[in-house]
Amino acid sequence: MPLTTASSDWVAMVDAIVRRIPASASERDPLRAQVRLLALLSSAAPINMLLDGLATYVETWAEGLHCTVLLVDPTGRLLRPAAAPSLPDAYTHAIDPVPIGIGEGCCGTAAARREMVVVEDVEQSDLWTKYAPIALSHGLRACWSVPIFDDAHS
Repeated sequence: MPLTTASSDWVAMVDAIVRRIPASASERDPLRAQVRLLALLSSAAPINMLLDGLATYVETWAEGLHCTVLLVDPTGRLLRPAAAPSLPDAYTHAIDPVPIGIGEGCCGTAAARREMVVVEDVEQSDLWTKYAPIALSHGLRACWSVPIFDDAHS
């Protein structure tokens, strides 16, 4: 979902807060990402900005880690990318949408099983047969996915 003029104002405000934090030598500074996420959570920022802030923060946990947030579409049968700050657009377009089902990568399988799924080598996994070529072409070798449910467990 593209940012609107109103959401651009939120970006400027949150980034102004984050700029006040001392910069570190690291490009992916966990403190800056955490402060930005907390500022977004305490604001009226649009959901796409909140999810991007969350994904950006998760990516600071380890070098080379990429985070994608997928949301269930209105049919309840598909996952659609909502945030993927460091992944190439070509990859996110290639996985849009992901059917919810066993064998649909980690995310589709995790949503279907309603539990965390970890795959150490996408090239060797039966869950990744359909997605391994695109993942490997972007240097992605392993994946884990955790479904997050609302209070109604949906």
